[in-house]
Amino acid sequence: MNLRQAPKMDLVVLMYDIAKALENGYIDPRLVRRYGRDSATLASYLIEAIVAGEEDEEGWVRRRIEDWRDVGLYRHRQLKARAHLKDLGILEEKTSVGRGVQLLYKLNVERLLRLAGMLNE
Repeated sequence: MNLRQAPKMDLVVLMYDIAKALENGYIDPRLVRRYGRDSATLASYLIEAIVAGEEDEEGWVRRRIEDWRDVGLYRHRQLKARAHLKDLGILEEKTSVGRGVQLLYKLNVERLLRLAGMLNE
């Protein structure tokens, strides 16, 4: 998902709403109901990173595994959430080596929101 490629406006609005919810200290309950708390948390923070312009030109967001601890996703919960979103075709990831090993995440935001019933056809 690359905001620079001007997706549908309703998608962009939902992404900003999800990012704003995080700023106010909560995860959108529609995502929690559909995906569970950990998967919704992971997806929401990736959406926030996209909205903040942290994705590269190909739509990848860079995070260290340790970064997820700050939002309460310790190793087991993080691995389970990532596997869940990958199984649903919502998340792709690849490894990047530089200053420590980092994972690159690409989130299919449109699919995420459609499956949660938040975005119409």
